[in-house]
Amino acid sequence: MNWRPVPNYPLYEVNNRGTVKQLLDGRLLKTSQNNRGEHYHLESKSGRVVAVKKSELMNWAFPKDIA
Repeated sequence: MNWRPVPNYPLYEVNNRGTVKQLLDGRLLKTSQNNRGEHYHLESKSGRVVAVKKSELMNWAFPKDIA
């Protein structure tokens, strides 16, 4: 699998399937789901826990090539 760092969230990496792992201990995070879709709870640089959509993480780490 191809792991890439998550922009603005230096403690995490995301792979091309949308799985997120924590860099400190390598554990995989579980998604939460609500009426807006799947999301992860990530700790930001400032220490605040933020819910981020799985699709947003994928777009940030794997941007589509614009021709």
